[in-house]
Order: sequence, then structure tokens, then C-alpha cells
Amino acid sequence: MIRRTGHVVDIQRPAATLDKIGAGSVEWQTIFEGVRAWVQPVAAQIQVTGRQRQMIVTHWVYFCEDPMLETGDRILFDGRELAVTGVEDIAGVGRLWKAECMEQK
Repeated sequence: MIRRTGHVVDIQRPAATLDKIGAGSVEWQTIFEGVRAWVQPVAAQIQVTGRQRQMIVTHWVYFCEDPMLETGDRILFDGRELAVTGVEDIAGVGRLWKAECMEQK
């Protein structure tokens, strides 16, 4: 389903860098381009309770191959920046992954 239809996204990962005077900053590096996915906006923002935190999920992004995402990565889609707050292998069978994301303003 996702392989032939759906959406195309880019995945970025933050990289810590130092400027000329030694101050730290973060630059985003694109690690994957043109990845097939299915981006689903959450109809009403859903409050998801984590182990020791609360977060708002605005989008779920589904992949049919392991996207190798990490919390803190971001997904670029249709001019939007979606911060990855969690990722799971649905049912643990290696066939469908879901990233929980929060749209950045």
C-alpha cells in the first residue's frame, strides 16, 4: 500500500556543531530523502502519557520499512516539520512502523 501510494518524506537528524568561537549549535542533516510513508494528521490533538512525561501527538507517520528513526529526529512533509517523539514496530513483526510526531511551528 505505502510502497506505491501515500506520501514522500525526508528524514533529518540533529548534529551538534561548534561555530568559530566555540559556541554549540545544532544543524539538521538529511539522512534519508524520498522515503515512502503515510502521514496521518490526528483529528484532535491527542494527549499521550509517556512513562514520565506528557506529549502532544499531532501526526502519525507510517512506514512499511524500518525508517531507523530516533526520538529527536524530524520528518519533513509538504512544507511541515514533524518532530519525532516516539517510534514503534507495530505488533513487533517488522512489517509496519509508526512514528508519533508533533508538528513544529
